[in-house]
Amino acid sequence: MRHRPLQTALAVLALVAPVRAEAQTGSEVPPSPPPNASPPSDAPSRRVTVRGAVFDSIAGEPLANAIVQLVALDSSELSYGAQSDSTGGFRVEGVVPGRYAIGFFHPALDAIGLTSRDWLLDVGTDSLIEVNLATPSSATVRDTLCAPSLGDSSSAIVGLVRDVDTGLPVSGAMVVISWYELVLGDDGIREQRQQIPVRADARGWYAVCGLPGDAELAARAELGSRASGYLDVGVHPAGLVRASFTLPADSEAIVVSDDERPPGAEPVRRGSARLSGVVRSPDGKPVAGARVVVWGSAASASTGEDGSFTLAALPAGTHTVEARYVGFVPVRAAVDLQHGRTTTVSMALAERVSMLGAVTVFGKRSRRGAVSGFLERRRHGIGRFFTRGDIEHRKPFQLTDLLRDVPGVRVVPTAGFRYAVVMRGGSPRGCTPDVWVDGMRFSLDDASMDDYASPADITAVEVYARASEVPAVFGPAACGAVVIWTGGGASGGGAP
Repeated sequence: MRHRPLQTALAVLALVAPVRAEAQTGSEVPPSPPPNASPPSDAPSRRVTVRGAVFDSIAGEPLANAIVQLVALDSSELSYGAQSDSTGGFRVEGVVPGRYAIGFFHPALDAIGLTSRDWLLDVGTDSLIEVNLATPSSATVRDTLCAPSLGDSSSAIVGLVRDVDTGLPVSGAMVVISWYELVLGDDGIREQRQQIPVRADARGWYAVCGLPGDAELAARAELGSRASGYLDVGVHPAGLVRASFTLPADSEAIVVSDDERPPGAEPVRRGSARLSGVVRSPDGKPVAGARVVVWGSAASASTGEDGSFTLAALPAGTHTVEARYVGFVPVRAAVDLQHGRTTTVSMALAERVSMLGAVTVFGKRSRRGAVSGFLERRRHGIGRFFTRGDIEHRKPFQLTDLLRDVPGVRVVPTAGFRYAVVMRGGSPRGCTPDVWVDGMRFSLDDASMDDYASPADITAVEVYARASEVPAVFGPAACGAVVIWTGGGASGGGAP
């Protein structure tokens, strides 16, 4: 697959065809402000109302807060304006009959490389004219930017990079798109991280083509020590999405420095931004006990009885906040955090996790080295042990959640939405532990420990934070070890 970054929007400006304005039924919205200039004295006395809606074709939803303008073709001093409401609707009253250019301004246009779109509108003597306006479709923009060949299913991402405090473009910022692919090598099938960097132009605009349409993409922006968090970019085959970023004016405080984290782990930052919000169920009720985390930071919280949460000491810029609750698929939202200010967000749980019915398995279990192996190692008191009861009590959403409070173990963010496990080892930077699953040894490499087993499938876990603590049956070890037992590993050496 050939990845083709683009660094100019000229192609889009020149080639994207305008969306045709069509007369359709519009929605009622508050009256617009009066025209910017008085009509000529010889203008007809009849005035016309122009109403309609602005639609975001890429997101598939109405476009709120778009600035709609009408400018007379024979007199630039005669113009009218309105702003679309939350339904995308707008209304302009008192328009003098004549020929006008009608268009709208919105950051959604800036993100795809367009500053405005204009259409011809003939205003006659009818008292009401209805017109709909829209951004170009994702297919139109993608085909113009990427010129795909027949049958090409690759996707594209476009967007802007701006300063979080001033809103001005950040020229030269680097946007990095990353994802994981399965690679077949001599050592079997393993995950390998892929990434594409693309530099924003003088307007802070960037675009990249040729991305896989069936992978979970993560994107971030950076310029020197300035960096945003990662955004979860959902794309479809042959699709296009917008992903815009804000960068802090200067670097945030580094919580985990370079000499304390292993290669591949992201620096954990802290700042003066705050985030508050509420998590609700699909029927709108507040959810108590949901876990909320801002990816790339050390901040997390649980919602109260009213579903609310507050996080402080966050780094400024664009970040992803995630809410998790047992029985529901995690939900994520992009937030732009600002220095010294509180940003609010409302998150709604929507999709329930499919729960499998209970299954009873009958069979003989080897007592030798099975339960006795786990229980004997736990009696020795070396290491940290979690039984199935411990796991159910803690309710971890993923394996690394279970390891966060283990002495000598650090859970740090890595590229995208993953975490790395770091142990003391013999280096100040720490080291990556061995992972054992049902008696088989695995190497983490680019994979995350969370990829190996879900907490729902785990029967027991043994954690050894130092190489000297690792039992001989799991050694020799240059670092520590995390030993995972699932329901299928009872005969492998000791799950209770």
